[in-house]
Amino acid sequence: MIDSPSNPYVGPRTFGRKHKHLFFGRDREAQDLESLVLSERITLFYAPSGAGKSSLINTRLITDLQNSGFSFYPSARVGQTLREDITDIDNIFIFNLLDSLIQGSRKKDTLN
Repeated sequence: MIDSPSNPYVGPRTFGRKHKHLFFGRDREAQDLESLVLSERITLFYAPSGAGKSSLINTRLITDLQNSGFSFYPSARVGQTLREDITDIDNIFIFNLLDSLIQGSRKKDTLN
């Protein structure tokens, strides 16, 4: 039986940190993004859906910065659907960001 080569494409999912060895060809973008993050207090990284933003952050930016001694909060999303019991929110984006960070922190605590 002939071994078939492994497919480096993870499908429509985001490349995670464990896929770093499969993610290639974005060296210049990774260097530019890392330079911006290191030189600016706030960096807005914007591109159309499916362009590879999360994959670039997960496989290159976070691991490269961690290797330099930086630590990170968990990933957070701002565009979530509100639960039905929550009705009085002044800023849905800030609420979703904070809720996402809290949920990420709870997941991390249960893994330890």
